[in-house]
Amino acid sequence: LHDALPISDFRKERETVDTLYAFEDIGWLRVNAHSIKQALNMWITKWTMAFVGNLSTHVLSTLNNLDEFMATVREGLQSDIPDGDEEMLKVVMAHIRDVRRRMDATGAMWEPLHECIALLKKHKYPVDDMVVANDVPVQDYLESAPITWDSTVNLTFLKKEEIFPLQNAAAEELKDTIAAFYARLKEFRQDFKQHAPDRKSVV
Repeated sequence: LHDALPISDFRKERETVDTLYAFEDIGWLRVNAHSIKQALNMWITKWTMAFVGNLSTHVLSTLNNLDEFMATVREGLQSDIPDGDEEMLKVVMAHIRDVRRRMDATGAMWEPLHECIALLKKHKYPVDDMVVANDVPVQDYLESAPITWDSTVNLTFLKKEEIFPLQNAAAEELKDTIAAFYARLKEFRQDFKQHAPDRKSVV
């Protein structure tokens, strides 16, 4: 987990600062380092909380984005496609495509997100106050999200099977349209050759 490394480094730096003497005698001169130690610890705490805060933001934004994506896909896949409605067919096919593109990345993100939550807890971050999608506690959402995602994927494949005949019909219609276009083009070329004036008569 990439964020664990700098937080660990900051902890080591804090331990180093804590071992420094508040006062240091250099010959007859006594140096008061107490204020410097306080300032260093303040900055270490500030940057530690910044990293932890970024970690929290990453978890919440990732899960909220996933929730919005799944809601959009599920709503789109539940739409009926009237016969001949190519635009609606394209919309549904786009949802299926988007789910397939996200399958690998989504399946691989559960463990890192759990690790992020564990790290936040370790650093006393108020994880219980973190909520996702309609005020669901982040830990509860993360536990149920893989099931919801699998359900969305299954719905996608079911819809893919359902629209397969419509895709075939659309493909056949497209072939017929292309064939008709080339037939008209061929007819036009032949007509042009027969009736177009030759170059000599134009000159």
